[in-house]
Amino acid sequence: MRRTALLPLIAAALPLLLVPSSPASAAAYADTAAVETASPALVSPRPGVVEVYTRSSTGALVRQVRDDAGRWSTAQSLGGALTSAPATVSSTAGRTDVFARGSRGQLVQRYAVDGVWSRWRDLGGSFTGAPAVTSWAAGRLDVLVRGDDGALRQKYFSAGRWSPWRSLGGALASAPSAVAMRAGRLDVLVRGTDGQLQHRYYVGAGLWSPWSRLGGTLHSQPTAVTTGDGRLDVFLRGGDGELRQKSYVRGAGWGPYVRLAGPVASGAGAVVEADGSLLLAARDTGGRQVVRSRPVGGAWTAWSALDGLRVFRGLGAWVDVFDYESTSTPLPMAASLDDLRARGVRTLYLQTSRFSAAYDLAPSAGRWVDAAHARGLAVVGWYLPGYGDLARDLRRTTAIAAHVTPAGGRFDAVGIDMEAHSGWGTGNEVPRTTMNTRAVEHLRSVRARTSAPLAAITPQPTATDGAGETWEGFPFAAVGASSDLVLPMSYWPRTCHDACVRDYTATNARYAAAWSGKPVHVAGRGYPSPDGTQVTDSDVRSFVEGAVAARVLGGSVYDYASTRTRTAWWPLLARLDAP
Repeated sequence: MRRTALLPLIAAALPLLLVPSSPASAAAYADTAAVETASPALVSPRPGVVEVYTRSSTGALVRQVRDDAGRWSTAQSLGGALTSAPATVSSTAGRTDVFARGSRGQLVQRYAVDGVWSRWRDLGGSFTGAPAVTSWAAGRLDVLVRGDDGALRQKYFSAGRWSPWRSLGGALASAPSAVAMRAGRLDVLVRGTDGQLQHRYYVGAGLWSPWSRLGGTLHSQPTAVTTGDGRLDVFLRGGDGELRQKSYVRGAGWGPYVRLAGPVASGAGAVVEADGSLLLAARDTGGRQVVRSRPVGGAWTAWSALDGLRVFRGLGAWVDVFDYESTSTPLPMAASLDDLRARGVRTLYLQTSRFSAAYDLAPSAGRWVDAAHARGLAVVGWYLPGYGDLARDLRRTTAIAAHVTPAGGRFDAVGIDMEAHSGWGTGNEVPRTTMNTRAVEHLRSVRARTSAPLAAITPQPTATDGAGETWEGFPFAAVGASSDLVLPMSYWPRTCHDACVRDYTATNARYAAAWSGKPVHVAGRGYPSPDGTQVTDSDVRSFVEGAVAARVLGGSVYDYASTRTRTAWWPLLARLDAP
């Protein structure tokens, strides 16, 4: 949730006024507990950055990040044994605090400062459902929960220590949501035992308003956010599975419920971004995390999947620096990209540099990115390291994630091309064993510096598992641990055709997935053999059959310069876009 303002809560000086519920319409916490547990929590620790936290089916905390370039990461498990949905807050720039209900019903906390995570901390207590958390100043945190007796309870952190729990009364049938529009005012919203949205606010000097009904029929906990300008937006799931929005504006009061089309299977997570736009997340009826946004003064977008692997799905095409930067007759940028789009390519894999190049990033790479994006193509920037100078290789790889194009664009993902060829002295900087070790170190270092989607472009597994093989001992498991996707080069021998190509492709894709533990996009061979033997139409058909049989996310053939005139191939490759 958005960082909000909150004064220290003290015992209410006014008598607590409960809103009664009739037995015929009584709602219990159990009515929506499963929906609540599946709900995400959102936080923005820095302008442009959004983090989404959920609870996995095994109780682990799961995190996905949208960086300041708009790139969503894949899901990362942060461990834990949670028995509720998480709650999040950012009290200072670069810090995220996460709270949840632990395995014994107690409050647990974990926090990160600039990406470095603490251990889980046990804060005691006993409550039901998910906590709510907010902050009104650096070093101040307030947590509100539904107690075992159904009443609202509060615990706060101030001056370096936690207060004891205190009861604020009430009769809750959901987890609470808490938000402050300004310093000195705290609004609490809950699902009451009558199933309606109920509201109470702190007015200062130890005084609280009575509970009031705001109507509706809630089938989830409410989620509230504020822009801090006298406006409060509340989101909840209705009986038809679609979200409702109810807004408060100072001077005008509460507006009507507004339906947001599209069924969801959880409550919503919400955050107000630095520019005032709203971002919602929820779990859809298929179990996916989905998001939608509303810019200031604009309309809500449709729900879209929060998919960190989107860029690697479907049909791709490869362009290396030799073909667009290091040649006297480079590929024509506009004509090439128009051709790729017409042939159904979704993603361009654009090499940005290699270990032997004089530049960290090809001078015209940014223009290719802008031109590709203008045509609806995603772009993965990839680099070929030599591992003789790991600092150079790390700098050139992270330059891909950080690069801003002339039009303000960014690469959609990063790829590291891990090749060792046949051994030291044939164009390599280090022996194979050194390459294997440094490949893992390289990936870990890149992962620590960016949340952009990261692909490990690996040797073909069938050339790594036997004595004397070109890439013997390649560390697939360790490489998979630091990457989001593995992209094996499955370049079949020149004597391999038809069924051989199909089986070769399927075997490499399945081995890559099994050994790395990650999804796979497979790259086949489009270039001719050194003796001039051409890849045939039948070979490409068999490559696609093998990729589809292995259930890969996507596929491609290397490279575009070698395949652009093979017009019969593109209808065959289009099958890689099939679900």
